[in-house]
Amino acid sequence: MSDRRGMVVALSVTALGALLVLGTSRPPRWSAGGARLTGGGVPAAGALALVALAGVGLLLLARGPARSAVGVLLVLCGVAVVLIDVLTASARQGGLFAYAPLDARQLQAHRSVWFWLTAAGGVGIAVGGAMTTARGHRWPSSRRDYAAPGQTLPAHTDAWTAIDRGEDPTL
Repeated sequence: MSDRRGMVVALSVTALGALLVLGTSRPPRWSAGGARLTGGGVPAAGALALVALAGVGLLLLARGPARSAVGVLLVLCGVAVVLIDVLTASARQGGLFAYAPLDARQLQAHRSVWFWLTAAGGVGIAVGGAMTTARGHRWPSSRRDYAAPGQTLPAHTDAWTAIDRGEDPTL
């Protein structure tokens, strides 16, 4: 895979994983007896997804070893999303029916599809970060001057000297 294509794939996987986490971290996580239980979102996962999106933007501007460092941070964000999702689900399941009557305790609680989609988004963030860590130093970097190749940039002193002489350089 070429360096440019690898960059596009890694950034896309990371961004799609972060967007998936953002979209799925708020809805209820559990259903019991056919009824959806309210609450149970994971707002911390949504916050980490915003950090991952900021990391994608930073990867477009960073160069060399800085990209690998951002990739490591993205891996940590992805792993943290999955851990938060799983640990929050385990804690909620343990306390879900703690104070319910005996017959309600016999109901089976099931994880909703939102739980699995949030976890998949976290895995996507981690995979994109791992790809960045492994190959990010080889990716092409953004140019500092944003000029077309071979185009000479005018010296900034020309405009200033024209202003000092009393001329308007914009005319």
